[in-house]
Amino acid sequence: MEDYQQLLDWAYDLQKFGIKLGLSSTRSLLDRLGNPHEGLKTIHVGGTNGKGSVSAMISAILTQSGYRVGFYSSPHLVDFEERFRIGPEMISRGRVIDLMARVKAVVDHREPPTFFEYTTAMALLYFRDERTDLAIMEVGLGGRLDATNVIQPLVSIITNISMEHTEYLGSTIEQIAYEKAGIIKPGVPVVSAAKQPEVIRLFEETCRGRESPFHLSGRDFRILQQEEVCSFEGFGRRVTGLRANLEGPIQKQNMSLALAALTQLEPRGFSWNEDAIREGLSRIYWPGRFQSVHRDPTVVVDGAHNPAALVSLKETLADRFPGKKIVLVLGIMHDKDIAEMIGIIAPSAYEIICTRPDYARAAEPAVLFQYAQQAHARVSMTDHLGDAVDRAMDRALQLDGVVVVAGSLFTVGETIAWFRSRSNIRKTGT
Repeated sequence: MEDYQQLLDWAYDLQKFGIKLGLSSTRSLLDRLGNPHEGLKTIHVGGTNGKGSVSAMISAILTQSGYRVGFYSSPHLVDFEERFRIGPEMISRGRVIDLMARVKAVVDHREPPTFFEYTTAMALLYFRDERTDLAIMEVGLGGRLDATNVIQPLVSIITNISMEHTEYLGSTIEQIAYEKAGIIKPGVPVVSAAKQPEVIRLFEETCRGRESPFHLSGRDFRILQQEEVCSFEGFGRRVTGLRANLEGPIQKQNMSLALAALTQLEPRGFSWNEDAIREGLSRIYWPGRFQSVHRDPTVVVDGAHNPAALVSLKETLADRFPGKKIVLVLGIMHDKDIAEMIGIIAPSAYEIICTRPDYARAAEPAVLFQYAQQAHARVSMTDHLGDAVDRAMDRALQLDGVVVVAGSLFTVGETIAWFRSRSNIRKTGT
């Protein structure tokens, strides 16, 4: 029998098939596995930013309410097992070996799955085996043709919409919104935090055509700030004293979506109370989203990987570290709008260090350096992410500043792994 690393290497090798938009391959694979998605109670979470945070909030609250909740997310930051959770617990390595082998055994090599199709099949098989009360499925790319769109959810969530993956989803905000709206199913309620009028119109028209109730953040439900805590209002409910264990103003919007989705689950058999909400929100752990990974100097990692996410990061930095000198470590994928991203975040930084994670899609530091020089006076570069973080920490100590690592979840994941390896080296005394 193949071991963990052999199976993982085989799965990663599927990335050579790239991104394949369409559901026929996924449906064929699932059919050979006995259609594990059929009969599975799910929530489908799409949109541009905040999918993981919204999902983590829902999972934490329902887990606190006594339900067995599956959660499938992507990408992972450090460990492959992060993609598959039940409650707060990652899947065990032994279960990964079992699931990988079972899915691989039914692969038709005339129609090989992509990496994401393969992991989606693993997730659905895992949640069926574990008899989850509910499974939260996070969209990988787009929605309409994403492998997760084989499910029939109880609630659909579309967080927000901004320009992303234009080579796959379209070159206008309306085209991208059309792909995201593809997760809207007949009769299934939708909650969204869309902002653009043309996007809202598209969602409303799609929901009318499919007889799906549409609920919009800020209009039908909202979060209100009350000093150190928040309250939720909507659907005839008011829940006070809320505080999520996640940093940043954007988390209020994410919280509103999570609680709106919960109200839509109530008539579908999922009960919860206000104490479970407060306790669940206080227990959330969702790494890589404005996460502090080191003290003295403070090092924060944030997976902001598109313009909208960097606007949110900029607001969070102003709120969390007013007046502090920010040493910014940037690693961005080459297929992103690098100029716009750097233009947004550069004013927040005292100094910028351009680098790259060890990932094929990463932009070369020299490319980032070229754009950063046009937006900032203090810019340097290095090919090694660990070296960039070391330099940034030295500068932050000199400046009494803060290190912020951003630009991609791959950059964040490698940074977290780098800090873990340093900790292990210290513990073993080598």
